[in-house]
Amino acid sequence: SIIESLWVQIGPLLTIQQRIYAKAPDAAAPHHRRALRAFRRRDGAQARAAIVADIQDAADIIAEHL
Repeated sequence: SIIESLWVQIGPLLTIQQRIYAKAPDAAAPHHRRALRAFRRRDGAQARAAIVADIQDAADIIAEHL
């Protein structure tokens, strides 16, 4: 089924995510706070920078565990 296929694809990533969050549960928080501040100021450039940094940090951490 479609759900089984998707679960098989996402399962390994969820396992990695659990290991990462066990080590650093608040790792993304600074980026999220920075993005929220930028949203409140309507500062698109800073919001974008915070989101890009968050995604890049997450990608780096995930790559370490692959």
